[in-house]
Amino acid sequence: MQCGRGVIPTVAPVCGFRQAIKEMTADVVIMFYEGGGLPIREMDIKKGHKIAIIVGPEGGFEQSEVDFAKDNGAVI
Repeated sequence: MQCGRGVIPTVAPVCGFRQAIKEMTADVVIMFYEGGGLPIREMDIKKGHKIAIIVGPEGGFEQSEVDFAKDNGAVI
């Protein structure tokens, strides 16, 4: 109500990292990783695409998490 938004966003229950990755339904899933990756300007993002952005914990992602996300369609 405070922001005057017409649609209330849905908040899913808390789940683990791997489950969250598997449940993402966006057209493009971007994972920001401190170890680098593809520059955003080189990603195949089209007008109207639904985009999911994954940001990590203060200590960063484990390499196994990055590999899992990439294996499940995320762009690093």
